[in-house]
Amino acid sequence: MPINATIQAVREIFEGGLSRDALMIEGYNNAHGEKSNVFIDTNAQYGSLVQSSLQALETFDAGMINEATGIDEAICQTALDELRTSLQNTLDKHAIGEANDAYTHKGSNKRNGEDTYEGVAVGVKIHKENGDIHIQGVVVNKTIVEAGQYPTRRKRAKTIAKNWIRERLPTSKWRQYKLSHNFVTIRNGQRIFNPADFQ
Repeated sequence: MPINATIQAVREIFEGGLSRDALMIEGYNNAHGEKSNVFIDTNAQYGSLVQSSLQALETFDAGMINEATGIDEAICQTALDELRTSLQNTLDKHAIGEANDAYTHKGSNKRNGEDTYEGVAVGVKIHKENGDIHIQGVVVNKTIVEAGQYPTRRKRAKTIAKNWIRERLPTSKWRQYKLSHNFVTIRNGQRIFNPADFQ
């Protein structure tokens, strides 16, 4: 059962903003049954991570990726080129306040020309229609309390190469958590919230 919080309730909870300390989501359960405690820096700027990742890509080459993954160098070069293009597209869109179309689900940011989400604090936004709360930022630390069950999928060679590269970029630490009743508490400095606070 989702929280379906009202925007006003979330505004009041996060009134005064978040402390500079990273925010802790305790007892977070994902869709695969994994339970974890996540320490997340909500003050991180995604645009800066993308810029750093673009710079980091300059240190990669197809030979390095081939040596690590065993994937054909031509495929590795294609993976590298496509990631570079995608990150540049993200950076360009971010500069004008838009999302990279390649990663944006239909209607996830705008509907009928209007923003779907409202930001209520740095790194915290609420979906205007269903009340889902989203917390985003850089994961500083994650402790798995209970392991989940993830499906195994056969991946194409280019996907394997891209994943190997992505795991080594600053953007790999960026996460967004959708909160409903799938967590125990949120800690921010001395402030502690639980699902009931968002009703």
